[in-house]
Amino acid sequence: MPQGSGLGPIQFIAYTENTTTDIFQKHGIQYHLFADDTQVYSFSQVRDAPALLSRLSDCIGELATSYASHRLQLNATKSEFIWFGSRSVLSKIPQQLHQVTIGSTTVHCCDVVRDLGVYLDSELTMKKTVSSGYYHLRKLYHLHRPVCHEAASNVVCSAAH
Repeated sequence: MPQGSGLGPIQFIAYTENTTTDIFQKHGIQYHLFADDTQVYSFSQVRDAPALLSRLSDCIGELATSYASHRLQLNATKSEFIWFGSRSVLSKIPQQLHQVTIGSTTVHCCDVVRDLGVYLDSELTMKKTVSSGYYHLRKLYHLHRPVCHEAASNVVCSAAH
């Protein structure tokens, strides 16, 4: 939701959806709309990566112009960009393709992005998500230990599960 907007998530999507979907379809870019967030993605062979990045940049530029006509602003500073693939495929992507321009802002390629609370790394190994899972499991283990209290002559024991 644009900051300061009185629109709810459903109203925002209804307000922008027709134009947004037309732009993505025109450029052959897949998308997901989540209230105030838009996720765009596509795929290609490494040899076609420059053309894909150009299409993506053009699409986002047109989207920003469309949003501006609706008195909305695309916040490029909150945008993230990532390439997914195997280590060998990712090593073949030229360094100049590790950034995309959105308006006057250059967004550099990330190694890890967070999507709906799940961390996705460029090789889709989910190392950060697994690490975070282990951290939370260790925290839960400490909660699992029984805590005993003595009430009068009775012993009351409880455990969190």
